[in-house]
Amino acid sequence: MQFTVWGRRGIAGAALLAALVVLGTSQSGRATATGGNPAILEPGQGALFGAWTKPRGGHTALQELASSEQQLGRQLDIYHVYYHVDKALPTADMVSAARSGHTILMAFDPDPVNSTPTWQEIWQGTQDATLIKRAQELRAFGYPVMLNFDHEADANIGPNGSPSDYVKAYQHVYNLFQSQGATNVIWVWDMRGSLFTSSAGADAMYPGDQYVDWVAADAYNWYPGKSGSNWRSFADAFASFHQWATATHPDKPQMAEETGVQEDPSDPGRKAAWITDMAATIKSWPQMKAVVWFNSNQIYPWWWDSSSPSLAAFSAVARDCYFQTRNSTCTGSGGGGTGGGGTGGGGTTDTTGPTAPTNLTASNIQSSSFGLSWTASRDDTGVTGYVVYVDGQRAASTAGLSASVTGADCSTPCQVTVEAHDAAGNASPRAAITVTTPAPVASGAVTGLVVTPKASQVKIGFTLTAAASVSILVLDGNGNIVTHKLTNVQMAAGPHAFYWKLKDDSGRSVAPGTYDVRVTAGSTGPVTQLAAVFNLPG
Repeated sequence: MQFTVWGRRGIAGAALLAALVVLGTSQSGRATATGGNPAILEPGQGALFGAWTKPRGGHTALQELASSEQQLGRQLDIYHVYYHVDKALPTADMVSAARSGHTILMAFDPDPVNSTPTWQEIWQGTQDATLIKRAQELRAFGYPVMLNFDHEADANIGPNGSPSDYVKAYQHVYNLFQSQGATNVIWVWDMRGSLFTSSAGADAMYPGDQYVDWVAADAYNWYPGKSGSNWRSFADAFASFHQWATATHPDKPQMAEETGVQEDPSDPGRKAAWITDMAATIKSWPQMKAVVWFNSNQIYPWWWDSSSPSLAAFSAVARDCYFQTRNSTCTGSGGGGTGGGGTGGGGTTDTTGPTAPTNLTASNIQSSSFGLSWTASRDDTGVTGYVVYVDGQRAASTAGLSASVTGADCSTPCQVTVEAHDAAGNASPRAAITVTTPAPVASGAVTGLVVTPKASQVKIGFTLTAAASVSILVLDGNGNIVTHKLTNVQMAAGPHAFYWKLKDDSGRSVAPGTYDVRVTAGSTGPVTQLAAVFNLPG
């Protein structure tokens, strides 16, 4: 659904964008231990909570994010994404997630399959044109981006170069971004947890404090899936990293950038207990300022909802005020409370955040759009923006005056709610109205689908008989979704062509084999779909 959002005072969107732009990288060091460092999004108390949410059940990436957050009963602080350095930025997913209040954490990697470009090629400057373009794109994006150059780089020693090559490549990328004014980039250095069993090995990969805002590690409990593995707690998995970082870089906030645990078939409650213990460990490590779950079945099933006990435990951690540092309803500093009104939380103690807007009104209601207006219930000079929800799903946030933004499809009548946000991350209660939209107009049909595979890309051509909302999916030979090439994009009648660069939704190169392209016209009302099977040679 498309709808236009504007605030009665007319300044909220610009204020939100300005507030986010100034949250750039600061090399002046951390603020006080109790205050954190807003410049690098370090909370003064508690820890940020985030995830990579792998799409499943036919969801797009953003639909999966919204479904995951509905499941947990809260918005994630950090939304983790994975992109290669040759991918244009920001993606539509990044824009939408940032506008709705998420901080983007981006793995920014060379192609690990082909080991290109190598670290030496990067520090020697052969990739500068591409990297400068990425820096300029992120500077224009404006929102804070936690960027992790070549995450788990220690796994690529050899094919990509030596530790010295990595350090010089990291420093070179950092300097290029600084030269382009991309000061909204927050620099995260991340390695596998196993690296930190050798302090010398970790030291050799570290680019220097002046180049790093956060230090991070990826570590898992590999039991029982990985042959020869033993059950280990979150504390066991991250102990070496935590000890190294605390001893050698005490002024850097620490992050568990990827983590997860599998079910133990012999003990149905063991995963739930692991998750609960994870929260207790993080509370006992005050330098650990963020945890990001790897919610997927990549290699092994890490899903937080792999069982009812596991989902209950994970949801309880997600609602714990210690992990809700941006929730104004959480108070206290001990980290013991759960849910919206906990008293031992460790979230912000600011209880003077914005109050709900009033006089919420819908106007110019059409089948695919409507306008919203409202009045601040008190002086809103501290308000940095508003977030809009349609039927409980985050749909948009004001990021510009009279901005037209993509929202969530919903049944009619729809419940529309709006909440105000301030610079401290506090959110107001939501104002709500019901909007009834007219029946959608039937869209045009898709015809003449032609798929042309080539060595480096696949051309997807088709014709629309009339204007329509179009989606394009690529599936593998087993019917699993490989990439959402297009999702509900309104297009005019006539011929169209798109090119798939042989990458999946995570930016990874796909293997040779049989694939299926499906082009759908129409998201509501009559829907037409064409499919074509093709082969990628080895």
